Amino acid sequence: MAWFQYVGYVGQGFCGLIAIIHIYITILEMFLWRKLAPKSFGLPVHVVEASAPLAANQGIYNGALALGLIYGLLIQDVILLHFLALVIIAVGIFGGLTGSIKIIFVQVVPGVLAYIFLSVDYYAQIIYSLSNVISAAGILYVIGIVFIHTFIIFAIISGILIRKREQEAAINVDAQQSLITTPE
Repeated sequence: MAWFQYVGYVGQGFCGLIAIIHIYITILEMFLWRKLAPKSFGLPVHVVEASAPLAANQGIYNGALALGLIYGLLIQDVILLHFLALVIIAVGIFGGLTGSIKIIFVQVVPGVLAYIFLSVDYYAQIIYSLSNVISAAGILYVIGIVFIHTFIIFAIISGILIRKREQEAAINVDAQQSLITTPE
């Protein structure tokens, strides 16, 4: 067995982890929202009640992602797994920008790791199958593609984290100024 096949197993393992995370999110959003959301998200009961239909709708999407990952793992479809990892990264980035920064760590980081390991496996198989034909420059080109993808994803995540910190700092400054300027 070639070394890159082990890398593929690691990527598939991350896809399995992501599927489990999304199954949990599906159950939380569809069935346990009213019970767990007040504690988990610090939401008032009236907000939880009003948002229950929206949460159930989000749960369906998370369930579809989980099922897609499971299906991709069962049929060993690397292209489908790549696509779903990118979807999860994109959705997680949006969630990190608009919601909780925890989403970056719970969804985006495993998605990025899955994407990296799946990419290395995919490109390594191409290199291995073309090893008699492909040159050293071709190998470096493929490694460069994986590196560039990884760099772009981490740059986006870093930008989100910086933006969230700036937003939190601005909120803190606004809160402090409102306390200072409040008439007595």
